[in-house]
Amino acid sequence: MSTPADPVRVSIRLNVASAATAAVLAVLSIFNRIEDPEVGLAVWGGFLVIVGTAHTSVLIASGRPSGWWSWWVGHSLTAVLIGAFTLWFVPSGSIALLTWSIVVWSVVSGGASVVQGFRQDPALSIRSDWISLGVGTLFFGLLVLIVPPEVYWLLGLAGVWAAMVTVFLVIAALSARPGVTGQNGAGEDDQ
Repeated sequence: MSTPADPVRVSIRLNVASAATAAVLAVLSIFNRIEDPEVGLAVWGGFLVIVGTAHTSVLIASGRPSGWWSWWVGHSLTAVLIGAFTLWFVPSGSIALLTWSIVVWSVVSGGASVVQGFRQDPALSIRSDWISLGVGTLFFGLLVLIVPPEVYWLLGLAGVWAAMVTVFLVIAALSARPGVTGQNGAGEDDQ
């Protein structure tokens, strides 16, 4: 059963979960020269499963808030399914599968984040955060189609995207924080 939840609080929790998982992907992809397709598939597939599971856990812990269902399907459920599929085919060492996995998830996830942003109240700062994150993820998917189909380039690009997303989400979570504190303070004064 859906319960009303503060969209800013939910966004902050999702941002923290995303930033933590993206930071791990960034470290693995940037500081390690991954050229083995099997390792590349395992790293990317593992990232998707972990980020999808983390977001699902956040939404469950937030009381399954209404208004997040379509984003969860487009972002988290898709991440778990594509990640599990990618992990299943790690032994294939297919660079085409790695490219497909990154592009499909980026397009579906980025689109879901843009839609979620437009669904937010225009007065909330999180609206532009969701839209920016979605557009950046869509752009990441486009870049993956352009770069040479080599594991090193694909995972390097994923690492750079993950590093930028980590910084962006930390800033978004911190900038949204005063709004949450203000809402709590106002709620306590009114009682």
